[in-house]
Amino acid sequence: MLAAVLTAAILAAPLLFGGEFIRYPQVGLIWLGSSIWAATEVKRLRFAEYRVSYPYRPIGTFFFVMLLWFFAFPWFLATWMNVCSGVALRNEEPPSELSALAESLLKQHGHSENET
Repeated sequence: MLAAVLTAAILAAPLLFGGEFIRYPQVGLIWLGSSIWAATEVKRLRFAEYRVSYPYRPIGTFFFVMLLWFFAFPWFLATWMNVCSGVALRNEEPPSELSALAESLLKQHGHSENET
């Protein structure tokens, strides 16, 4: 499966980059390498276990970064730093004390979660 994805990416690269990929092969190597690295990190760190707004599966991350590198790779890096530093909450963790305090203050002032 991974071989098919890599082959498709290599074949599609000249179409996406045009002449720049052929003229500057290091651009393609950085693009492909960062896509592969992002996919392996998503799998290694188990992004699906965290409350993050990013594709959870490695294959989705690979194609997301490949197709929208200028947008997706910085987004991946920000999410990756949150997961590595422990800022991102796990799915089973209760909300922090600050969000619990905010909820209690909203309830005291008569606001509910269902109000729009």
